[in-house]
Amino acid sequence: VLHAFFSHLIEIAIFVGLLFLFGIHPVYLHWYLVVVVLSFVLTLGFGLVLASIFVLVRDIAQIWSVLTRAWWFATPIFYVISPEGPGSTLSLFNPLYYSIHLAREFLVYVRIPPLWMIGVFAAIAFSALGVGYVVFYHLRPRFIDLL
Repeated sequence: VLHAFFSHLIEIAIFVGLLFLFGIHPVYLHWYLVVVVLSFVLTLGFGLVLASIFVLVRDIAQIWSVLTRAWWFATPIFYVISPEGPGSTLSLFNPLYYSIHLAREFLVYVRIPPLWMIGVFAAIAFSALGVGYVVFYHLRPRFIDLL
């Protein structure tokens, strides 16, 4: 998780350098960095849960692969959710929706989204980290027996 985080920070630095080279000034870049940190926290929480479960259930890698593929299609990455559509309500339960939507708002549309979205994403991210820590902490004594 740390490797991906630092790699992305280097990519952002190169991206910002190119933006300035072409005379484009990223207005809300600091807000995008908040989204990146929250995404890191969310990923770390999921990673702790998955690493803990992987020790107990070795097939979790195959199960997670199928789940992430379905999750990827359920996340509006290449399309925008219409406010009146059925996907608008369903997307509110998808943590990746907040990450993608907030990043799109800050970098592409150059506007600040509703602050409740940032708050909900922060709550989901830190809840995932808390759950991940609790699961990891409780399953940790069993790791040595199973490895």
